[in-house]
Amino acid sequence: MKFNQRINSNSKSLQKNDLLIVDFAKLLFGPLSEGYVIAGYGMRTHTKFLLMSGQRSVYEDAFEPCRETFCEWMSSEKEQFPDQEFEQAKIPVEQGKEADGVTDLDQAVERFSLASDAFLMFGYCGNRKVFKSYASDPLKADAVMYLQMVAMKLWGKEKKAQQ
Repeated sequence: MKFNQRINSNSKSLQKNDLLIVDFAKLLFGPLSEGYVIAGYGMRTHTKFLLMSGQRSVYEDAFEPCRETFCEWMSSEKEQFPDQEFEQAKIPVEQGKEADGVTDLDQAVERFSLASDAFLMFGYCGNRKVFKSYASDPLKADAVMYLQMVAMKLWGKEKKAQQ
């Protein structure tokens, strides 16, 4: 089981030049990271999204300690609003130019901020662990900081060598 795309997402309803927010994340962060998790809130819709991706299963397995907590965070939206249908945010893009000019993580974060008003990305880049977060919405900033603390506690710390 993977962290994956939103429940009830329907890619058939996308317009020709629209991407789901998780597909936009893959285009931006995929080439810069061997494996990563991205979680946050879609711009305007404020619905949650969660994605785990890795070039090999070893990277996906590395995020296992965070899986349960992040999945609980993701499902809490449905529990709070049981009658509400949540759809994944659709991002209007110019086909083929989604990641133009993006050559590092800071640029990817800046570009992704056009689709999400608050998010956390953490993963492996160049064989080291990185954490990147962004929040323009103060109400969502606390949730992203919570997710970052969880990720740092469960995944971010290197195990100290036995002395």
